[in-house]
Amino acid sequence: MIPRYHSLKTFESRRKKLAVVLKPDLDLLIYFNTPEKIRNHDTEYSYRGDSSFLYMTGFPESASAFTLSRETLGKGTPKSVFRIFTQARDPLREQWTGLLYGPEGAKKTFGANEAFVNTELKTQFLEWMKSRPKGAHVRILTNALLDSDLRQQLFALIEAYPSRTRTGAARIVAVEDIGPVIQEMRLVKDAEEVKTMRYSARIAADAHLCALEALEPGAHEYEIQSAIEGEFLRQGASGVSYNSIVASGHNATILHYNSNNRQMHEGELLLIDAGCEYQHYASDITRTFPVGGRFTRAQRNIMDIVGEAHQEAIRISTKGTPYDKIHARTSEVLIAGLRSLKLLKGTTKQILKESSHRRYYPHGTGHWLGLDVHDQSPYVDRNGREIRLEPNMVFTVEPGLYFLPDDKTVPAEYRGIGVRIEDDVIVKAKGPAEIITTDLPRYAAEIENFMSRRS
Repeated sequence: MIPRYHSLKTFESRRKKLAVVLKPDLDLLIYFNTPEKIRNHDTEYSYRGDSSFLYMTGFPESASAFTLSRETLGKGTPKSVFRIFTQARDPLREQWTGLLYGPEGAKKTFGANEAFVNTELKTQFLEWMKSRPKGAHVRILTNALLDSDLRQQLFALIEAYPSRTRTGAARIVAVEDIGPVIQEMRLVKDAEEVKTMRYSARIAADAHLCALEALEPGAHEYEIQSAIEGEFLRQGASGVSYNSIVASGHNATILHYNSNNRQMHEGELLLIDAGCEYQHYASDITRTFPVGGRFTRAQRNIMDIVGEAHQEAIRISTKGTPYDKIHARTSEVLIAGLRSLKLLKGTTKQILKESSHRRYYPHGTGHWLGLDVHDQSPYVDRNGREIRLEPNMVFTVEPGLYFLPDDKTVPAEYRGIGVRIEDDVIVKAKGPAEIITTDLPRYAAEIENFMSRRS
């Protein structure tokens, strides 16, 4: 049985926390869910809602919106009011595309104070505006400002409100983006999120093990992709959290390769970067395997350097560490390894100043993880200071080295090698971060031992 972790109380708690930024009787949050997108002709992409909409409501349907305000209702103590706007029930349409909650189901299931059909959003907005205190300066907070379609919907509402200053009617004086506030909230995961992410990580690790069992010379990249994504679905994930990267040979030097159609050969590497989405939460794992079961000398050299950098990144990922220190320290370890192989010249200080190592290490050492695989949370605070790690922050650790097939700056034996090792980690109250993508070999010796024992 697939476990489900998120309770109605959790969503209520998040909205209560968000409502603190709203001025009683003066502020209204209007948040639109992601619209459906056409894939081609009359076929839509599989729908997946806006991550922050899901974070605040759990409501999964398209063409929906919610509002949040704090109302005194003639009394001194403000009360949060959560209204949700949904598609109307339509038996004929539901026969084609599945059952809808409708306003009644949304109110009952998702804890809204009130629920309406989405066509009533304008009417309810105008009623809310008309009920504001005389002369009030109203602020609208929204997610619509950065999307042209949503912005058009929002300003259609605003333009429908007649602002008559001589009558003393309330006026809309500001329209602001709510995104940064919610993104800050999403940075530290609650207990239910942590449980969900552990489960997502476990599914992804099991899927990579399936890929490792299927790996052999002569197989195609898409066969490995099939093994991975089939296991995602078998264990209850909704699918991938991003397009799976199954990159053999020199394809491993392409960071976001996903054609996944090449045949693999003895002596090559296979880089797999794949994660699933479980109850909307992402996992993200990368492993680099030798197609024939053994690394060449050059491949082993690079694997060992990346492995050392990975271990060091985990070691320093402790409570209070500035997030940027992880990348800085990882870069130093990679540079030291490349210098030892004479693939970089000069002192570490010179190399960092000139960024000459970026030819081989062009990306960061990780990213926040959550409802998005690159979770929308800040890396610096509102004062421009680097975020420091706190317990229950979740992120990836993913050092790598890549040598393009035509890169004449390195000996021929290194050209076309791409190596990355990536795990998902949770910051703990004490000690280094905990790796939650476990029971999957990651370093060269572990991988060779595992592959030698396959059935």
